[in-house]
Amino acid sequence: MVYRGIPQIAAGGASAGGVEAIPFPAPTKGLNLRDHFTQLDPAEAMALENWLPDVGSCSVRPGYEPFCTLTAGVSTPTLARYVSGSTAKLLAATNGHIYDVTSGTAVDKASGYSVNLWSTDYANGYLFAVNGTDTPWRYDGSTVGATGFTGPTLTTLRTVRYVSNAATSRLWFTDGTADVWYAGSMAVTGALTKFQLSQIADGGYCMAVLPWRDATCFCMSTGQVLIYQGDVSTTFALYSKYYAPPLVEPGAAVRMGGEVILLTTAGPISMDVIASGLAFNLEALGNWAKIAPGWQTDYASYGSNAGWFGKFINGLVYLNVATGSPVSKQYVFNTRNEAWGTYTNLPLASLEQFNGNIYFGSTDGFVRQFAGPSDNGSPIITLAQPGFSYLGSQSRAKMVTALKPNIFTSGQLSGQFQIDADFVAQPITSQSVNMSAVGTSGAWDLAWDLAWGDTPTNNPQWISRSGFGRAVRPVTRTSSIASSVQWFSTEILAQSAGVLS
Repeated sequence: MVYRGIPQIAAGGASAGGVEAIPFPAPTKGLNLRDHFTQLDPAEAMALENWLPDVGSCSVRPGYEPFCTLTAGVSTPTLARYVSGSTAKLLAATNGHIYDVTSGTAVDKASGYSVNLWSTDYANGYLFAVNGTDTPWRYDGSTVGATGFTGPTLTTLRTVRYVSNAATSRLWFTDGTADVWYAGSMAVTGALTKFQLSQIADGGYCMAVLPWRDATCFCMSTGQVLIYQGDVSTTFALYSKYYAPPLVEPGAAVRMGGEVILLTTAGPISMDVIASGLAFNLEALGNWAKIAPGWQTDYASYGSNAGWFGKFINGLVYLNVATGSPVSKQYVFNTRNEAWGTYTNLPLASLEQFNGNIYFGSTDGFVRQFAGPSDNGSPIITLAQPGFSYLGSQSRAKMVTALKPNIFTSGQLSGQFQIDADFVAQPITSQSVNMSAVGTSGAWDLAWDLAWGDTPTNNPQWISRSGFGRAVRPVTRTSSIASSVQWFSTEILAQSAGVLS
């Protein structure tokens, strides 16, 4: 039932026996799985799916549409961009082929590969790729060809990283052993030299070589992280050794400006924290630790799957969980307000920014683009379960009779809204309510708006919903094909129901 008017608010408030409209902010502080759910701020969330928390409001994630058709039903686990001078290309690896998909039409550049998941990096005019099974290749903006490297068995090279800072500029490779390989200074071909890290590390194999600040970092399968400073041909010196949980898979890290975040089996951990010797201190991990319990559960279920990765794009950090199913899961960190959410129901296997747009290699034979209000014509389904609030008094029960979601949309949106009480998450069974944008004064005004290009307006209204308990929260699930959805708050109508012993 929807109330057409705003109910009269009695004096005294919820804690004193009167009826009061109490605003709950949208969960702009984001997902928090670290702290006990009874301790969450009402602006935090126990679950936040397909909402992006931002400053002052939450918005529904973008939808997607097809960009390029590849091999039907075959995953595209690698997208890589090549940008050099005025040349910009987008490559996709699938079904044993490397395609140029820049134009939206696949152009076959190379074939005959057995593994489609590649480690890639750009250096001095070339995009390099290795996968630990196939012969490595490099791309110059036109042709996929041999790297010309010699030294190791090239098919064993598993990860590639260009380390460039004030002291060094070199390509580094891992090969599944404790030792690593490096190219000549600024070199893009020629002999690779072995660096015998096995003599320094405390066992295990090297999973990644990473640039961090003015150092070169080696991440071992034991969780040991060795930090070197200088250039390997002259002044290379071991700065320190630290321990952290091991990476979820080789190369699993994301660079965020000057910072590097390791994707470990215990969750994302900043190299700054590791280099402070505090990798196992939850308080020191800060906001990165807020998803740690969920990440650890995901790793327990899906850790054997390849395809865990991180990307930093336009202020957002995307961390992909390789679920091994047609749809994956992403933890998304908004650096603008340091808040987490999750993206779900996306057939996403890889992710890349290119020419100002965001593309993903799908699990079903496409390269897709984040664009539009729907998921290829299907509604985007969201879920938000925020923290509970005692509404000022832990001893008094509260009777909630209505709520008003302040959600503003520029298109079609429906929602289910209910009240949970006393830290119990109830199944969402409430009737769906139409929240779509409408004109300001009926059919004639709506027609006028559409004809003249005016923006329709929303009219948030009270919805009859009940709940009883000491602590309450409003729960939201929406179905959206709107081009823009902003959620600012949810007001609840509550009154005191007496002191409970």
